[in-house]
Amino acid sequence: MKTLTRLLIVLIASSVFILDCQAQSSPTKKQLEIWLNRFPAADSNGDGELTSKEANAFRTKMLAGRGNQAQQRSSGKGAPREFKVDPGWDLPRFPDHTVSHLSSEEIKAIYAKVKSGNQPVVVSYPEPQGRNLRIVGTGHSFMAPGYRTMPQICKAAGIEPMLYTHTGGGMTGSARYKWEQENGIFQFDGAPVPKLLASIANANWDAMMFGPYFNDKPEYYACWIDFCLQHHPDMKFYLSDAWPQLYQLGENPKSEAFFTEEVFDRLGTERRAMSNVTLDVLRKAYPGKIFVLPTSDAMVLAAKVFCEVNCQGSKASTK
Repeated sequence: MKTLTRLLIVLIASSVFILDCQAQSSPTKKQLEIWLNRFPAADSNGDGELTSKEANAFRTKMLAGRGNQAQQRSSGKGAPREFKVDPGWDLPRFPDHTVSHLSSEEIKAIYAKVKSGNQPVVVSYPEPQGRNLRIVGTGHSFMAPGYRTMPQICKAAGIEPMLYTHTGGGMTGSARYKWEQENGIFQFDGAPVPKLLASIANANWDAMMFGPYFNDKPEYYACWIDFCLQHHPDMKFYLSDAWPQLYQLGENPKSEAFFTEEVFDRLGTERRAMSNVTLDVLRKAYPGKIFVLPTSDAMVLAAKVFCEVNCQGSKASTK
């Protein structure tokens, strides 16, 4: 029932977005800000501002994808785990027109031409004091809520947030996808949007964060890491180790009673092992630079508490 409730909330929220777009051919600035907060993936060029054109395009995409999403939910397949990757990733060097090959000033000039709205060409923060860090990050919808709430948590702890991100939904927030998009290569050939590259190359940063995606490879992160270290040798990098998923079971259980603490622990162990295939290569290549955001452990703990609450009711709710 709780799973159904969460699903209904998502569907209602997306329906509100669609109906709002249909009702207004020229939405107000305030309405666009609200939609952007609810649906950050609608900001297709990642400039931090949602236009009417982007909102309508996102609405069309959502309507077109509903049939496929419903089919995936009913079959239990979830997000696509098999997809084509441009063979250019297997070459020893990215194409000559790759934006990251350019100078800091050239990268900044490119973003100045393609950005829209009042988004600055280069985002920068002052030298941090105490525990503060200047952080850039990519990620999908699993990371986006954290990116939105982390500044609030920082402020509550007396830490001034210094965060700049380029996110997307699902695959479009992956490290590989964002590298192609920012550099104008492969599927984005000749159409770069170097939102993070411009700021990394022209301002000071302390760390970068990434969200994982299916079939990740070390090279999808190494390109970002190499570029950052070229400009900021002391930077460190934080990678999420993903989270357990139903496909690990082979087939969906017939009942929620199947899930026990032992099952969750096993799924978490398997998930960490899969993530370590990439993480271990990066740790070896960049000693002392790679750190793990333990999202797998966090999700396992949350799942255990959820299971315990369902079994024991309010006795476990304080956890």
